[in-house]
Amino acid sequence: MREHLLQALAAIVFVLFSGSMIADTYVDVYDCQLEEGKTAEDAHAANSKWLKWVNENVANGKVTSSSGTAVVGDNEAFLWIDTYPDLATWSAAQTAQDSKEGKEALKDLFKGITDCKENRLWKITPTG
Repeated sequence: MREHLLQALAAIVFVLFSGSMIADTYVDVYDCQLEEGKTAEDAHAANSKWLKWVNENVANGKVTSSSGTAVVGDNEAFLWIDTYPDLATWSAAQTAQDSKEGKEALKDLFKGITDCKENRLWKITPTG
C-alpha cells in the first residue's frame, strides 16, 4: 500500500511540474496493472478513446490524461492521472460516464486491458 501511495504522490508531482496548472486543479489517480499479454500501447489506445469521449461530452471539458510507469520496480504497475480544471468538470465527467449513453459508449473499453484496484481524487493547490 505504501508503495502505491508513493507512486500516486510521484504522479502528482509530475502533474505539478507539467505547467498545466494555474489555480486549484483536481487530479484523479488510478493505481492499475496491465492484464496478462497487454501492453502500455493497448492501454493508451483505450485511454485515448476514453479521453476523446469525455472531452466531447463534458461542456468545456479540458480534461487531460497521462500515464505514469515505474522506472524501477514492478513494471506491470502503472498509474492513470486524469486532470480536471475544477471540481464541477470532474463531477460532470462522472455524470456523463454514468449516463445510459456513457455506459453504452464506454462499455468494456478497458476490459481485458487494465485492472485498476483503487483511485483517489486529489485537490492540488499551488503554494508558490
